[in-house]
Parts: sequence; C-alpha cells; structure tokens
Amino acid sequence: MELMTSIIILTHNNLDYTKLCIKSIREYTKPELFEIIIVDNASNDGTVEWLKRQNDIKYILNVENKGFAGGCNQGIIIAAGTEILLLNNDTIVVPGWLKNLKRALYSSSKIGAVGPVTNNSSNWQSIAVDYKAYNWNDIIEFGKKYNSINDSKGWQKKIKLVGFCMLIKTDAIKKVGLLDERFFPGNFEDDDYSLRLIQTGYDLLQCNDTFIHHFGSVSFSVHETNFCDVLIENQQRFFDKWHIVSIYPTLQSDIYNKLKVADNESLLEIGCSCGVWLMELAAKYSNAKFYGIEKSPIAAAVAGKYVPVICGDIDTMELPYSKQFFDYIILPDLLPCVKEPLTVLRKIKPFLKNTGEIIISCRNIMHYDNLKKILSDGWSYENDLFGGALAHNHLRFFSYKTLEKLSIDAGLSIKECQALTKTSDDIEQDNSIIGQLMSIPFISEKKKWELKTDRYVIHLQKQAENINPEIEKGTNPKKICFITCVNNDMVYDTCVKCIHDLRIPVGYSVEILAIKDAVSMAQGYNQALKKTNAKYKIYLHQDVRIINKKIIFDILHLFRMNKKIGMIGTAGVYKIPSKGVWWEAKAGVGLIIHNPNGGSLFEQRFEEARIQAPYAELNAIDGNIMMTQYDLPWRQDLFSGWHFYDTSQCLEFIKKGYKVVVPDLDIPWNIHDCGLTKLANDYESARKIFLREYANFLDTE
Repeated sequence: MELMTSIIILTHNNLDYTKLCIKSIREYTKPELFEIIIVDNASNDGTVEWLKRQNDIKYILNVENKGFAGGCNQGIIIAAGTEILLLNNDTIVVPGWLKNLKRALYSSSKIGAVGPVTNNSSNWQSIAVDYKAYNWNDIIEFGKKYNSINDSKGWQKKIKLVGFCMLIKTDAIKKVGLLDERFFPGNFEDDDYSLRLIQTGYDLLQCNDTFIHHFGSVSFSVHETNFCDVLIENQQRFFDKWHIVSIYPTLQSDIYNKLKVADNESLLEIGCSCGVWLMELAAKYSNAKFYGIEKSPIAAAVAGKYVPVICGDIDTMELPYSKQFFDYIILPDLLPCVKEPLTVLRKIKPFLKNTGEIIISCRNIMHYDNLKKILSDGWSYENDLFGGALAHNHLRFFSYKTLEKLSIDAGLSIKECQALTKTSDDIEQDNSIIGQLMSIPFISEKKKWELKTDRYVIHLQKQAENINPEIEKGTNPKKICFITCVNNDMVYDTCVKCIHDLRIPVGYSVEILAIKDAVSMAQGYNQALKKTNAKYKIYLHQDVRIINKKIIFDILHLFRMNKKIGMIGTAGVYKIPSKGVWWEAKAGVGLIIHNPNGGSLFEQRFEEARIQAPYAELNAIDGNIMMTQYDLPWRQDLFSGWHFYDTSQCLEFIKKGYKVVVPDLDIPWNIHDCGLTKLANDYESARKIFLREYANFLDTE
C-alpha cells in the first residue's frame, strides 16, 4: 500500500508564520507524499483570504474558535492519508524531515506515533542549535545536516510526545479515537492522547535523528487567552479524567539534570507518576537499572510498561527490595505531600547503599514571594500543577533549617544542597520586598540567600554510625598531632616554629610528628597513624606555614558542628574534572597564600563569591594541609609517590559517608611556599591510577 501523509495545521491569525510553514513543506517534501489540510479557527488577519488563493491546500473555515483538539478532529475526519501529521503553524520543516519520521513510524507495528526534536519544546524534545531563530537559510542548513544522520539508535521511547509535530498512524487513530475536545482551547490534549495510545498498546518514539524548527507558543495570544488560567483549567480536566495531577513527578528537571548514573547502578524514584523522568534517565544511562513507586494506579500501570514500578503509598507500604540495594533514591517534590516525612526517610534509608544518595527536591517556604502571599490578606492554597510551596496537596511547609533537622533526625546528612532562585534577577539584585524584610532588626544578613531561594535540591547520605572502631579505639580526644613528611630540615624548621606559635585550647595537648625517609606521602602518613594516639590530626607539607593562630579552635568548632565532617582543608573544588586534576575544576572554594608556579607569594581566593554557609562540601581539597577527626588508611597500595594521594584520600572519606569541607574564610589560614621543594616526578603514572580507581567520581561535563 502506498503511504500518504495528511498534514493537518490549525491556524488562528499569525499569517506570517503560516506562510513560512507552508513554504517549508512545499520546498522540502515530495508532492506525491502528502496533502495539506488547514483548519482555521476564526482568523481575522487575512489568513482566510490567503487560504482561498491556494490551490494545493484543503481548508476548513470556522467562524468560531474550535480549539486545538476540535480543529484537529475536523481535519482528521476529512483526511485521506495513511498517517496523520498534527503540525503547528509556527514550525519550519527541513530536508529529510518526513522521510525520517515515517521510517521510525513504520519500523514496528507497535509504534503508534512519533515526533521529532526541535529548538523550542518541553518534555526533553529540544536540542541546542547554533543558528539565529529568524534566519531561514541557517535553519534549513542546520536541519539538512542534522537530518542526514539516519541513526535508528536515536529513536527513544517516550510517555508523551508534544503536539507541535506528531505523526500518528491512521489505523491507531481508528482504534484510539479522536482528540478529546474537553481540553479547550489547548494544552493537555497531547498528554491525554499519548496516554490513550499507550493504553491501547502502542509505543511512542521520539526521533532524535529528526529535526524541525519551532518558534513556540505563538498560537496563544496574550490579548485573548490567559495562558496560565487555561493551563490550570485543563489540568483540572486532565485530573478529573485520569486521576493524575501530571504525567511528570515534577515539572522541574533540576533534580535530574546533574545526575550521573554509572553502569550497573540502581535508582529508585518514589512518586514517579507515569515514569517520564525514569524513561529519560533509562535512555541516557542504558546500562543502569531503574525502578519506581507510584501511588496512582493508572500512572503506575503506564510507567510499568517500561520500567519496574510498584503501585503503592510510601506512607504505608512495605518495601520489597533487598537492603542496601539502591545507589540513588529520588523523592521529587514529595516530602511536603507525605503524612510523615521523617518516617518515610527512615523507612527508605536501609535500602540505600552506604555510599548512596537520597535526593530530594522541595520548595522553600521562606522565599520572599511566599512570605508576601502569607502576609497579605486573603491568600489561599494554589493549584498542584506547578508544585509551589503553597500547593493544595502540600501537608506541610519546609525551610532549609527544617529540612536539615529532618535529615539529621533520620540519620542522614546533607552532602550537597542546590539553592535555586526563581529568576536570574534575584541572584544579581535585591527587590523591594527583600529590602523591606532585611530591614527587620532580627533578620540577619545571612538570611538573604534563603529569602531568594525558591527551591532546594538536596543530596543526602547516610551518617557514619560506627567510625572505624578498630582504628579509633584508644585515641586521645584532647590531643592534636601535626604530621609532616620531611626531607628538608631547614624548610621544616619554619613550619614547626609556626606550630609553636599557635594558641592551644585549655586541656588539649599538641604533638609534632616528623616522618623522615618516607618512600611516599601515603606510606609516610600511614606510618604516622601507627605512632600517635591523637584523635585530631593535621597533615601538612613541610613548606606550609600556619598563620591562623587559633586554627585549632576553628577546626574543633567545625568538627563539633557536624560529626559527619571528616576532613577540613583551606582550598578545594566541588567536582573533580575528568582529567583528575582538582585545580583545573571550574568552581572552587577557599583562600590561601601560595606560589604554585614558584616566584612571589600571592593571596588567592578560589570562589567567585563568598559561600553563604559555615562551610562548603567538596569532592577534593588541596593536600598542603588536611585536618581530620577520623582515621582512614591512606592508599599507599595505589600511590607510591607524591601525587594524587590527597585527592584519593578525600574520596575515600566521601565513600565512607564523611564530609570533606572548606570553611568560609575571612582571612587565609596558611601559607604554602610550594616553590621551595622539588619531589620525584611520578605525576602521570599516579594520575592514570587515580582515573582508573575513581572514575565514577569524575565530572565528565
């Protein structure tokens, strides 16, 4: 049977966009392969007159707006094609577009509909482009090159296809039925139809090898329709029909964007809805394992077609998984909605590996916009769709302080916290509301960042309940040992003089331990572990001079602040670059006086702006000074020289569930005169060993 595509386009004014769309179809689609049907929803800008002059277009002229679903149904009814293409009039198609889409659509009898990627779309259907939005030639050239890939490996199963361009088999439409016209004038009809196709037994494909241009949302005129009102009204209709708030567990992708799941790792998403984000992660990390829990039976059934999903209420259900099974457990915007958040965290904790993470996202009740609503007259709870702090389905509010306390009570600690603003303007400047709130006497300057934070994404890890008892046993909790590998007595003498000048807390003693003739830094430090019974140890290079005379007081304060802090440094980075060299990272924290390339000493601050917290949790610190309250053996089995032992030790602490931190420093704590001493060059061999051993901790972006 010869295939023909019926291209159905709705119009409501915006004639210039329609002309561009039709021009692109005529130029980049073979005439015998398609028919164009335009359904006009009461345009008054000359669209009707223009349509009447076209000889190759079927058209229906409505005297009133039938909405997207109603207009599409009119077109479908008169269509003669073997497949129906629903296409927005604010698109430009490019060479190879329809051929690629049809190749995917007919690759299997199970495929019901397919859609391309574009420059402007939700649902992870957009890609980065390198052209200007209104340059025809650049759009066509980009699309021509992109669509020549012809790679079926780029076909990706989806829970939803966005309706800007959706190619559907006519046979599938006959089984599923027409679009649901209750979703007037538009929005949620594509969510609805996607679910109906899946329920009927069809799969949906996103064609990552096919591109068209999409200007985006020109159909909704701000003068005629309040977009947000329509969205909320149709969301309620969607909920009434499906008993699902949204096919997404959260509309915010920030909880997933930075997530990297290694081969054979396991991830559980609690409150996964229809499994949209699980499907995206599974496509990106094909060798990892993904699981879900969802309260809604319909949503769980949809997600369960593609990933193992259990239908259940996390508040009351028993978890059927093995203990310490998951590397990641994600709760997207879920904690405010459960009856007992503490009970839930305690329930899921045993199923997390000791090195795993629980990742939660949560709106901040302390955001200035929420405070404004609460303080004003007549505030009320909001629609659930946008997941705001004041949403109907939220049983409680959270601030950073309450989230931190909740974590501690559950036996968890915060490994990483992203404080996300609602608008970029909030980062750069204070609006009048923040200014007024900050003028209240009892609100400290440190609260400003919290007033600007709209949403938190927090990574939690298990607290270390039993910290190497065989090593810690017999240690002196009132003793600090300064440990140095020494091969230059003159340089080391200056280091020791600075130690003698330090202030020592009452009741504490100090030990100074020099390790000479060490064959490697790790071997020397392990030797020191056997020689001292001090609980607190400060490992420092012989060319380090401590200039903060109350450093002992400062580190004891930090260690007492959080027992999960295992190691403190004065400079470090959030992420270790893919080459393994910590100081090449994009973002760092700390303050130090040094001369890393020799020459004159200079003061360097590693962060662009001061951290708004007592300390920053990092993945690596500079080994010139490393201060610990727990003992872990140094990896002399890996590092037989003088490089990468320090970054390795940071990751060993993190693997055990401890925090590696750099405090917020007003002034430098130490000088590192690193140009003075030269050590044997085992750098490259050590780097290769480090990359092999710690590949999962590297930032590959």
